[in-house]
Formats: sequence, C-alpha cells, structure tokens
Amino acid sequence: MAFYLNSFHPLCSTKLGRIAVVQHKLQPYIDGSCRREPDLENQFPAITSLCRPKFVSRLEEGDRIAYFTIKKGMPARKLVAILTVIKLSATHIEAKLWYDENGCDLPNNLMVPANSPIPLDKTHQKMGWDLWVKGANSLAEWDLAYQVRAEENEKVAICKVLFLELKDPFSLNENFIQKIFGWFPGTQTPRILRANELRRFKVWLSFKGIQIH
Repeated sequence: MAFYLNSFHPLCSTKLGRIAVVQHKLQPYIDGSCRREPDLENQFPAITSLCRPKFVSRLEEGDRIAYFTIKKGMPARKLVAILTVIKLSATHIEAKLWYDENGCDLPNNLMVPANSPIPLDKTHQKMGWDLWVKGANSLAEWDLAYQVRAEENEKVAICKVLFLELKDPFSLNENFIQKIFGWFPGTQTPRILRANELRRFKVWLSFKGIQIH
C-alpha cells in the first residue's frame, strides 16, 4: 500500500475563482478547473490522467493520496483531502458503469458523453496556464485539451474519502514541512512517501485529529 502527496489549484487560488465562490456559493477549496481533478464534492472522487497523466497509471487499490493546495497564490499549503483507491477502471466508460451501477453521480472529470465541463464563471479561469493547454481561449478549447489527455490514458482510479475539508483546511507551514519531509516532495510526478516521512506525517495528522491507518 503506497501513500502519495498530490497538489491541485483550488478555486480560491485566483481572484476570479474567489468571485465565483461568492457569486455561486461554492466551496473555496474545490478544484478550480472546468474538470475538477479530483471532484472532491463527489461521494467517490475519481483520479484520472487529466492533471497528472502518468500518475493514475501507478495507482493500485488500497493506495492513499493526500491532496494539498499548490503554494502559488496561497498563504500556505493546505491539506484538503485524503483519498484511498477502491476500484481501478480501464476506461472512463467502464468507470461510468461503476457509478451508474452503484447509484452515484458521475464525478466531473469523467470524460463521457453528457458529462459536461464546469461553466467558465464557476472556475478559476486559468485557461492556458500550463504548456499542454497553452493558447486555450475558451471553455471548449480548455475542455478539448482534457479530452485529448483522457484519450491518451483512459485509466481511472475510483476513490473513497478518508478526510475532507473544503471550507477551512489545515495549513502546513514551512517549519512543519522541514520537520516532516526535509522539503515538500514534488507533486508534478508524485512519489511514494518513505517510511520515515509517512510516520512523521501520520503523527502530524493525529495532532489534527485525523487518524489514517
């Protein structure tokens, strides 16, 4: 069983995203893209290739993933969610069948017919912020970039929520980062936490009242 740290751009990380929070009464720490990756408002969030193309290929059932906010645009890294993989699907269509069979709403990052992207005014509107979507000037172009990624790697990891705080998550300041990890492990290509890192991280979680076995 592996434990990873991952990061995402929350809705509140941009001025337009914060406006969306107020205007649409959205949770500030949901993912801010037009395809929530992962969709933390879903009962069973899914991890796909939309954000980290190679990451989902490494996941196995039982793996744990802690989701932190990015550092840029934020006062501190914040722990928003911890997920565990309960089901691996070879394709987005196969994953949809699991959600349908279990009577669950589809997470927004499943690229299947009739599962539309989030309207632009409910996102952080960071279109074209990364090289792989550079030049995207509309919601349709932004969503098309995600569609291409989904076609290149269709694997889906369906997850259960172990911890979630979308309104006022815990901050992990730089001093604690140094004590736990020495430095914050890279999340562009998340690696498995080493035993000593995981042990210290679990101690920190226990101080916050979060028990992860």
